[in-house]
Amino acid sequence: MTVTDDEVRDLILEVLAPKLAAMGTRADMLDGDTSLVELGLVDSLGFLELALEVENRSGRTLDLADADPDEFTTVAGFLRALRV
Repeated sequence: MTVTDDEVRDLILEVLAPKLAAMGTRADMLDGDTSLVELGLVDSLGFLELALEVENRSGRTLDLADADPDEFTTVAGFLRALRV
C-alpha cells in the first residue's frame, strides 16, 4: 500500500500533536511552509525522531543525500524529500 503525501502530512501532524496542543496551536493552523523549527516543534533530535517515526509508519524513506537541510524545517519540504 502506498501512503499518499496527504496521509504522511496527517501522520507528521499526529506525531507533533502533543507539542501543538501544549502550545495551544491546532494542526489546521499550520500550512506546508510553516517552519516547525521556528515554532519550537522540532530541533535536531526532534527532527530525527520525526523522520524515523514517519519512515516506520509510512513505509517511505527520506532522501537526505541531495536535500537541503533547511527544507526539513517545513512539512512541505519534508514531503518533497520522501521517496516511495
